Amino acid sequence: MPTSNTPRIGVFDIGYGHMKAIPPGVKHPLLVTAAVSQEKHAGLPSSVERDAIPVVVDGKPYWVGEDAAISLGEQMARKPRHSDYIQTQEYRALLYAALSLMDTDTLDIVVTGLPVEHFQHQHATLRKMLIGTHTIRPGHTVTIRDAYVIPQPMGGMLNYLSTTEDSHRASQSTVLVYDPGYGTFDWVLFESMRPVGDVSGSSRYGFGQILDLISDQCAEQFSGSRPARPLLERAVREGKERIWVGPHEVPLQPAIEKAAAEIAPLAVGEMKNILDDRLSTMTLIIGVGGGAPAYRDAVQAMFPAVPVEVPESPVFDIVHGYKIYARSQLAKHNKAAVGE
Repeated sequence: MPTSNTPRIGVFDIGYGHMKAIPPGVKHPLLVTAAVSQEKHAGLPSSVERDAIPVVVDGKPYWVGEDAAISLGEQMARKPRHSDYIQTQEYRALLYAALSLMDTDTLDIVVTGLPVEHFQHQHATLRKMLIGTHTIRPGHTVTIRDAYVIPQPMGGMLNYLSTTEDSHRASQSTVLVYDPGYGTFDWVLFESMRPVGDVSGSSRYGFGQILDLISDQCAEQFSGSRPARPLLERAVREGKERIWVGPHEVPLQPAIEKAAAEIAPLAVGEMKNILDDRLSTMTLIIGVGGGAPAYRDAVQAMFPAVPVEVPESPVFDIVHGYKIYARSQLAKHNKAAVGE
């Protein structure tokens, strides 16, 4: 636990498409493409400046970042993550890359999260795995003194409460938080800030399904031509207005809206079926994560009596919430230390 007047808090969120991290003393999150490659150059000219973080896992070198995504090309298509994903070398490579971003050899508190579908069975294992000393590459170690793992949507909930004027009412009410990740569409129901596990869950209709459909629709329109997947994902992440499919210019936002009109109702329908008995108690729905705007219309259509709030810039909501959670745990520890 913290041993100085300025405890070093590091938080990160490893998603299917991107990793967000806030190092100690840094206000604005860092964004890294969550791609892992074992080859340093992987087809890129040696003169090209690399946008990748070097790490070593079990003696094997890996590169994490945008260059890894480009080198992988269409192999970057992501497979569903099984319940033991945190034990894989790929996850550890991403973890070590996150620790490399912290720019320190010691972290007093680390907070990260897991998708809802894996949280119950994996959070204790991940916490145990985080605490201790990690050799992320030869000559570079990072020691984590304490760690916490929470459901990813909870980070978004905490960040929302920190930015709304009506946080007291929201914290005492029944609030649904949805989080469309790349691989899954997650949701957590909170009653007075306590997650209700039996009606929280996941759907496989995450934002990656929307990107898949955009690719299919382009292929249908342009005689089989598709946008390169890494470039499509990068365009979405950077908020580009258009993408190119060969010589064809495609407005990006209309393409997202068209695909979301098919995919989002499938995810939201699964969520509604599970929440059916709780519909009358909900007072607010919050969308978090970068994919939240694409699902908002479907959520509002299926829950017409409940206001739906999606922050203006939801991409970093979850990792900001992790920082809030870390500070709350630090405050609890400090109170306990002085016998309050």
